[in-house]
Amino acid sequence: MLHPNKLIFYMCISEAIAANASLYALISNKWVICYFNLNELYRATTFNTLTAEEAYNTLRASNNIMVSYFQFLSLSLNFFLCLDLIITLRSPFNPHDRRMKYYKYSSLLMAAIASFATMGAQGRTGDI
Repeated sequence: MLHPNKLIFYMCISEAIAANASLYALISNKWVICYFNLNELYRATTFNTLTAEEAYNTLRASNNIMVSYFQFLSLSLNFFLCLDLIITLRSPFNPHDRRMKYYKYSSLLMAAIASFATMGAQGRTGDI
C-alpha cells in the first residue's frame, strides 16, 4: 500500500463502521438488540451484574458512542490526509512513512477526545 492509500483505507473502514452503527440507530437499535437478544448476552458476559433494562440501555448508549467516535475518527483521518498533502507539496522529498504513525495515533486520540467532549450533547441541544 502506498502512503496516502493507508489513510484512505482507514477512513473507509471507520466510515463503514459509523455507517453500520448509524443504520442500526436508524432502524431502531431497540429492534436489533431485542431480535438477537443481545441484552441477555451482555448480561451473561458481565456475570449478571446488570438487569435486563440496564444492559439494554448500555447497549443503546454504546451504539451512539460508536457512531460518534467513528465519525470523528474519519474526520480526523481526513484532516491528516489534507495536512499531509500540504506537507508533501512543501517538501516533496521527505519520507512519508515517518509521519504516518503520528497520523494514526493522533487521529485515534483526537477522535476519543472529541467524542468524549460531545458525549450527551443530544440532550443538551435544546437547553439555554
